[in-house]
Amino acid sequence: MELSVSLKEADVYGAHGADIFPVLYEGVTEEANPFAGQNDGYEIPFAHLRITDWDEMIDALEGIQEN
Repeated sequence: MELSVSLKEADVYGAHGADIFPVLYEGVTEEANPFAGQNDGYEIPFAHLRITDWDEMIDALEGIQEN
């Protein structure tokens, strides 16, 4: 199966392939980001967490601990 994915997406596919729950971080940076928007409109076909702020990751982890 051939996939056309960005470098960020490749990390998500790699984590998924290694049985690690994938997290796609698309945060805002102070400097110009040449990769901004590269994943817009792209759907990843398996369970993953897409975050734009590290507080979202903290909230997700705290939610796991509470369950």
